[in-house]
Amino acid sequence: MRKSGRFLIVFVVLMAACAESTTFTDGSGANDGDTVELVDSSPSDGALGQESVSDGMATDGTVFDGTVSDGAATPCSTPGATQPCATALSGVCANGTMTCTQGFWGACVADVQPGDQAELCGNSLDDDCDGAFDAQDSDCQPCAPNSTHACTSIHPGICADGTETCTLQEGGAKWGWGSCVPTILPGAQVEVLGDPSCTNNMDDDCDGKTDAADTDCQCTASGQCPVGQVCLNTSCVAATYVWLSGAWGSCSEACAGGTQSRSVTCQRNDGVTVSDSNCSGTKPAGSQSCNIQLCANGQSCTGHGDCSSGYCKNGICATPVYSWISGSWSACSVSCGGGSQSRTVTCQRDDGTTVSDSNCSGTKPATSQSCNTESCPCDVAAGVWYQDFGTCTGTTLKIWSNVGWGQATCISQCQAQYPTTNCVSMHFVGPSDCACYTGEICKPWDGTLRFQYVYEIP
Repeated sequence: MRKSGRFLIVFVVLMAACAESTTFTDGSGANDGDTVELVDSSPSDGALGQESVSDGMATDGTVFDGTVSDGAATPCSTPGATQPCATALSGVCANGTMTCTQGFWGACVADVQPGDQAELCGNSLDDDCDGAFDAQDSDCQPCAPNSTHACTSIHPGICADGTETCTLQEGGAKWGWGSCVPTILPGAQVEVLGDPSCTNNMDDDCDGKTDAADTDCQCTASGQCPVGQVCLNTSCVAATYVWLSGAWGSCSEACAGGTQSRSVTCQRNDGVTVSDSNCSGTKPAGSQSCNIQLCANGQSCTGHGDCSSGYCKNGICATPVYSWISGSWSACSVSCGGGSQSRTVTCQRDDGTTVSDSNCSGTKPATSQSCNTESCPCDVAAGVWYQDFGTCTGTTLKIWSNVGWGQATCISQCQAQYPTTNCVSMHFVGPSDCACYTGEICKPWDGTLRFQYVYEIP
C-alpha cells in the first residue's frame, strides 16, 4: 500500500508538469509553433480540472485525441463535456470537437467532414477541405488561368469572331472567361459605295447589314455609282439602254391619209433619257401614215381624190350633181340669106367644174344653129355707092352698081343664089333719077353714073 501511494503522487506531479509546456501542431502536419496548453482548472481542493485544446495536432503529427505525447489518455472530470480541437484536415474541416467520455477526452472529430460542402468561391475559406481556397482551388477555375479560346462576340458581321481570356473574376475570388473581345473592332472597317466592300457578301462595318442592305452601299443618284453603272432601287447596277416609244398621237386627218407621230427616245434603265447613240438596233419610227381610207360624204377633204364617192366641195365630200351648161349664141355668120351661129355646151358639176360629157345625162343641147335665114338684099361689090336701093322681095330685085358705063354686069352677094344669067335688064340712072322703093331711103344722086339692074328672082 505504501508503494502504490507513492506512484499516484508521482503521476500527478508529472501531469502538472506536462500542463505547463505541452506543444501541438495545427493539424497540417508541419510544426508551425502553435501551442496547445492544458490548463489546470481543478478546484483548490486539488481535483483534476478541464483542459483546453486549440489545434488538435501534436508536434509529432498525431491528432490530439485526449492523450499526451507519451500516449497516455488525458483525463477529464465532466462526462459529456466537449471542447474544440484541431483535426488533421484542411480548411473548415480542421476545426473539430472532443468529448469527455469515461474520464478521458475522446478523439478530435471534424465539425465539417470532407464532402459535406462544395467550395464556395470568394469567401476566403477552404470549404471543400482540399487545401486550397477561392481562386487557388480548381473548383474555382472553370478555365485554365490566362488561357484563351475563340468566341462569338455580341457584334455582327466580321466583328462577330473574337477571343475570350480566362481571368480572375469577382475581385480575384475565382477564375472565369472574360468578355468576348472582337478580333476586328466595330469601326475598324467601313463599307463604301462602289468599293468591293459593298459586293463581298460580308458585313464589313459590323452594323448588321450586308452589301446592298447597308445604307452605306445604297445610292440615291446614278452619279454616285461607278462608271457604267446606274442607281436603281438604291443599288448600283450595270447600265442598260433601250428604245422607249411613246403613244401615237392623233391622226392629222380623219380620212384620205394623214400622219401621226410619237416620241422615240433612248432611255437608260434608271429612267434617264440619253443620246440615241447609246441604244443599239434600228430606232423605231417616230411617224406613220394613218386613216388612209377615202373620206365618206360629209367628211372634210382637201381634194376630190380624198372622197370615196362624189367630190370635194368646199372642203366637204359631197355627191356631185351634173348638168348641161349652154353658153350664149355667137353672132350669126351672115346677116341674111341663112347663116349659122354656135355656142359652147359643157357638162358641169355643181361646183362649176367642167367635166366629161359622159357625166351628164339626157341629150346634149345643140352647139350650133341656123340664123338669118331670110333672103338678103343683093349687096353690090365693095366700093359701090348705094343706099338700100333694092330688096329681095317680090319677083324682081333692083340693084345699083357703078361698075362703069358699058361694063355693067349683074353682081351681088346673091350670086350663089341668083346666077348672073338671071339679070334681065339694066337702066341708066342719071342725075334726075332717084329710085325709091317701099321701105327704102331715096339717096340723092351724087353725080356718078349708074346702071340699074333688074334682077329676076327665080
